[in-house]
Amino acid sequence: MSTFASASKSDADHRLPTNVKPSHYDLTFKTDLEELTFKGYGVIHLDVLEGTKEIVFNASVDLTVSDVSIHSESLKTEQVQSSSEIKIKKDEERVTVLFPHALPKGSKAKLHLGWAAKLTGSMTGYYYSSTQHEGKTRRAYAWSNTLLAD
Repeated sequence: MSTFASASKSDADHRLPTNVKPSHYDLTFKTDLEELTFKGYGVIHLDVLEGTKEIVFNASVDLTVSDVSIHSESLKTEQVQSSSEIKIKKDEERVTVLFPHALPKGSKAKLHLGWAAKLTGSMTGYYYSSTQHEGKTRRAYAWSNTLLAD
């Protein structure tokens, strides 16, 4: 029985908090195959399931997150808030974004953020690959298989 309890706790440690739920992603990527870098900007539509001042999401240890703000017409203060703090836990590959005012339970919000990183050959996330064809090196970029949950 204790083994099962330990496994459950371990599973819980790998799950994101359920205070917000993404409902739609608008993502833009700009890839530079010569420099092997990419950057992008996203707007993530969120359903706020619990009142919260923080949003946690997964991110590669190599990713730099910037320009984070949140928009919600339900806020009693300004409708757009810039993040007050961004905490990066590289060992957990997680980013926690803190905002000065809580998003109210039952509201909708849009998280705006930018990112940048080097493309690697790690074959996880967004990566590059190269192959030889007729004596020339050909580079391409790819996504690793990702499961998007409801």
